[in-house]
Amino acid sequence: MSGESVQGAMSATDTKKLYNTKGYIPREWPEAEVQIELCAVMLGTVLGCQHCVTAACVAAFDRYRNIRIKLHAAMNTEFGSKLAPALLVFYFQLLVRGWFEERWRYEDASNPPPDFMLLIEVITTKPS
Repeated sequence: MSGESVQGAMSATDTKKLYNTKGYIPREWPEAEVQIELCAVMLGTVLGCQHCVTAACVAAFDRYRNIRIKLHAAMNTEFGSKLAPALLVFYFQLLVRGWFEERWRYEDASNPPPDFMLLIEVITTKPS
């Protein structure tokens, strides 16, 4: 990208290119796991590693890794094996986007971090 020549800077053109790119929809669990982990890395880069939103995302990802077999089985049963990984990634990304939009639109510095654990808890505690 053209902004790479200036250390740490992105031009408006670079931002527009990123905005207009097509997303990648994970169809397998390892792909979904990588996307969620990279979402946590992105949050750490943008907000800082000590930020409450980064910490909440990392904690949820750690919890996910501890119960992934149970979560995969439950989500595969509920949504199908091809849709489930995409839904989990969408859930994480939607929460992050919603948090950023709330900060941006309402200039609310006190909005709490998203509850990344909610879906994990709902899916894994759902009676069979």
